[in-house]
Amino acid sequence: MHASVNSVLASLSENEWLLDSACSYHMTPRREVFSDYVQMKNCGVTLADGTMIVVNGIGTVCLKFVSGSVLTLKNVRHVPTLSHNLISCAVLEDDGFRGDWGDGCMNIMKGSRYLFKALRMGNMYVCSAESSASMNVVQNDLSELWHKGLGHMSNKWLSILHKNQYFGNDKVSSVTLCDSCILGKQTHVLFPEYPSPNLSRCTEILEYIHADVWGPTSVPTYGGNRYFLSIIDDYSRKVFVFLLKQKSDVFDKFKTWKTLIENQTGKRIKTLRTDNGIEFCNLEFDNLCANSGIRRHKSVVHTPQQNGVAERMNRTLLERVRSMLTSSGLPKLFWGEAILTATYLINRSPSMPLNGDLPESVWCGKKVDLSNLHVFGYAAFVHHKGDKLEPRFVKCIFLGYPDGVKGYRLWLKGDFGYKIIISRDVIFNESGFPCLAVPNVVIPQSTPNEVEQLPIKSDDVSDSELSENLQDQTVELPNVDDLSDYQLARDRPRREHVRKPKHFDDFHLASHVFNVFESLDGNEPKSYKDALKSDKSTEWLNSMNDEMNSLHVNQTWELVPKPVNCSVVDCNWLFKVKNEVDSIKYKARLVAKGFTQK
Repeated sequence: MHASVNSVLASLSENEWLLDSACSYHMTPRREVFSDYVQMKNCGVTLADGTMIVVNGIGTVCLKFVSGSVLTLKNVRHVPTLSHNLISCAVLEDDGFRGDWGDGCMNIMKGSRYLFKALRMGNMYVCSAESSASMNVVQNDLSELWHKGLGHMSNKWLSILHKNQYFGNDKVSSVTLCDSCILGKQTHVLFPEYPSPNLSRCTEILEYIHADVWGPTSVPTYGGNRYFLSIIDDYSRKVFVFLLKQKSDVFDKFKTWKTLIENQTGKRIKTLRTDNGIEFCNLEFDNLCANSGIRRHKSVVHTPQQNGVAERMNRTLLERVRSMLTSSGLPKLFWGEAILTATYLINRSPSMPLNGDLPESVWCGKKVDLSNLHVFGYAAFVHHKGDKLEPRFVKCIFLGYPDGVKGYRLWLKGDFGYKIIISRDVIFNESGFPCLAVPNVVIPQSTPNEVEQLPIKSDDVSDSELSENLQDQTVELPNVDDLSDYQLARDRPRREHVRKPKHFDDFHLASHVFNVFESLDGNEPKSYKDALKSDKSTEWLNSMNDEMNSLHVNQTWELVPKPVNCSVVDCNWLFKVKNEVDSIKYKARLVAKGFTQK
C-alpha cells in the first residue's frame, strides 16, 4: 500500500491538487499561483507526525478546472517545504461545498451546481487545475464583466461566444458564484428520478405510514362528502380510503383506523409521514402521536414531492375514478362509491414497489381470491321475495364491495326513488351499462330517513325504463357512504301483520278511560289562586310547604341580584291528586316556565 501511495505521489504534476480530509487549511508550495499574498513571520503548521513546518505567507489562489469552472481558494497557506498542493475537505465543507462519491471519482457540488471532479488514484482523490496568478486575475475580471454586460448570461452561452471569438483577445472563462444570479434564477433542487438503491425499505407492516387528504371536490357525494383521507402502508403498499365531509374529521378517522388496525395486526405504527396541513399539524394529532410513540415525518412547505407515495396514490385513485364514471355513465355524484371500489381493486392489483405482488396478499400473508370481482356500473339482478306471482328479482346497478360484509353494494330503484342496498343474492348482466343512455343525472341529496323505510316493489325494470326514470324522476338517496352503523335488517321488507301489544287489551283501555275521567272532574286546581279558593286549600297549602322545604334542603337555587336588561323565567305551580289504595294524597310541584326563555 505504501508503495502504491508513493508511486502516485511521484507521478503528480505541479497543476494537480490532492483532496485531503485530514488537512486543516489549503496549502501549496508554489508562490506564483497567489493572486494576492500577505507575508507571515513566525508562523507554521503541524503535520500528522508532529513535525512543524514553516508558513511563509497566506493569500488567495484561483483554480480553473477542465470543466470550465473556477474555484477561488481563500486563506491558502504558502508552505515552500511542502511537496504537493493540498485542498482541505473540511474547509470546502465550511464554505458550503459537498462531495458525492461513486464510480471512482468525487464530484464537488455547491447546492445543485457542479464545480469539478476529482479522480481516484490509489487511495487518494486528485484533481487537475490551472493556477497562474496573472491569468486568473485577468480571467476573473473579464469573465465577470462579460457575464454582467450580457445580462448575467449562463456559463454555457459565454463559452459558445468565446469559442466563436466574439470576445476578441479577451480571456473569458466560467463565472464563479454570482449572488445576483442566485437571487434572480434560483429554482428548486431536482428530485431524483428514481429512489436511491441504497434506500432501505421497511421490514414489516405499519413500520412506515403515508397519509394525505384530497379535496374539496366541486360535486359532493349523496352523503355530503367533499374530501377523502388516504393512508398507505409502506411495506405492503395497501391503501385505506375514508370519505370526509370536512377536513376536521381527519383526526377522528385516523384515530379510529389506528385503534382498529393495531388491534387486528398486533403491531404498532412507528412512523407517520404527512404534509404540513392543519388537519395533521394540530395539538390533538401531535398529542396522539406523542402518547402512542409515533415518530412524525413532515414534508417541506410547498414540496408535495416529499410526500410522493400518498400524492401518487391520490392521482392513481382519481384516474381510476374518472375512468370508471365515464365508462359506466354514472354521474359525478357517485365519485365516493367509485373511489371506494377503486381502493378495493388497487389493493388487489400488482404493485411496482412489490415487484408485481398484490398489496392485499402482502398485508394478510395469503393469496387473494379475485373471483368476486365485477365491472363497476353494470346491471345486476337482486333476489327479492315478494308476492307469489311477482318476479323474484329486481334490477339494480352494481356500485362496489362493502367492508366487512360478504355481499355487493347496489343502487336499487324503489317506488319512491332510489337507495343503496347490500345483498349477496345477485346475478350480474355484464353486457352493458344501464346508465349510459343518460350521462347527466341530477340527484338531490337526502337524509337516510327519507327512503330507508320505503317498501320495494319487485316488478322487473328494463334498462330503457331505468334510464328514463333516472332522467325524469326526482331521486332520493340515503347517506350510506359510511357503513359503520349499517344494519342488514334495513333492507328487509316490512311486516304486513303485526302482533297487537299487550297494553292495548280491554283492561288497560278501561283503566286509561278512568284516569282521563279523573283528570277532568275539576278537583285539581289549575293555579295558585285556584288552590287557595278550593275547599281543600289546607291540604294544598301543606303540600306546597312540603315542596318548598324540599327545595331548600336540596339547595335547588341560589339567590342573586336580578341582571340588568335580561328576562327572568317565571315559575308555576302544578297540582295533582294521587288516589292510593287506602288514602288520597295531594301533590304540589314548583316548576320553571322553560318555554318562555329565548
